[in-house]
Amino acid sequence: MNHRHFIIGNPSSVWMREYIKEIHVKNNDLVYITVFDESELKNKDVYEKMGVHLVTIGKNSSVSEKFMKAIRLIHFGIKHRKHEVFDIVEIHYPPHSFQAYIIAFTLKIMNTKSFIMFWGSDILPLNDSDAKKLERIISNVNAINKLSNKTYKVFNQHYGNRYDHLFLPEALRFGTLALPYIDDLLKKKGKFLCKDEYGIKNGKITIAIGYNGNERQQHLKVLQELDKLPNNIKKKIQIILHIVGINSLEYKNKVINAAKESGMDYIIEEKMLDFEQISRMRVATDIFIHAQTTDGLSGSIRECFSSDTIVINPSWIKYDEFDKLGLEYIQFEKFEDLTTIIYECVSNGTAINFEKNKKLIHSAYSWESVYDTWINSYNRIIG
Repeated sequence: MNHRHFIIGNPSSVWMREYIKEIHVKNNDLVYITVFDESELKNKDVYEKMGVHLVTIGKNSSVSEKFMKAIRLIHFGIKHRKHEVFDIVEIHYPPHSFQAYIIAFTLKIMNTKSFIMFWGSDILPLNDSDAKKLERIISNVNAINKLSNKTYKVFNQHYGNRYDHLFLPEALRFGTLALPYIDDLLKKKGKFLCKDEYGIKNGKITIAIGYNGNERQQHLKVLQELDKLPNNIKKKIQIILHIVGINSLEYKNKVINAAKESGMDYIIEEKMLDFEQISRMRVATDIFIHAQTTDGLSGSIRECFSSDTIVINPSWIKYDEFDKLGLEYIQFEKFEDLTTIIYECVSNGTAINFEKNKKLIHSAYSWESVYDTWINSYNRIIG
């Protein structure tokens, strides 16, 4: 056994599951992780096989359980402080609600090294009230993962430079989960067969809009511009709308109606997809239009870069990491630009080097490429 980790996070997240498997299990670490809603727990059997200890903090999400969750977490902290069980506490996707006060208090009780792992877009929508709650946790940890330039600007707006000494020198990244599946599909089947399996009509050029059902993906504005394309181009297109997690029936109906009225063929994907299904959808996509209002460097974008897909990204979302790597994509300044861009892509193709993009993504975002940075960072924090 190497290090002993207590993780405050969501074990039902596939990102958390893969992170623990690819980093902690491979490093032979002892891992405990919180379960804040046992009724919604996923991957229990997987964690048990990996030897990960699940710590039940909450039975369900009822109002009456909120008080008990606080009591159980604090009790866990007191119990394990006495025996000095853990080398480090990890807080993933830290809350900026009342829960932040409970976690901060637990950190004080446990009195061990601790670390915040922001997942990207979790910090972008912070308001002043949320920032004050979150600061309770920040002021009680030993380290914070290095943020992208965009997320650091938001952090700095709320906290200035007073916590800069906590940032790790190197950025900690999750491996892109679907990469192995995408690679396998491209090698064994290729785009044509994946399109056929996904239900794309023969010869159609596929355009995916966004990667979930959140209104921030701005599906309607994109569809409005695609509707301006001439009919001879529209006939060549099939739209993919992956609107998983959509929480407004009104918005959902508007998106579906806009797709219908566009005159283009389309596929609506509403369910949560596993790795193989996501990978098939990515490989079946020729063009991916990203028009979200904000983004913190999502894994979905990386998947598109690795699946021989043309990525079209807005100028208001800056991926400095991608530019430093040299990834090739198309940028648009305003929504009105999309009509011309799509016309050119459908009519004449693109000079984007897909093979180069795939190699660059693997070099920076596969689990193998990030493993040493994670281990070295934990060694530095724990001492």
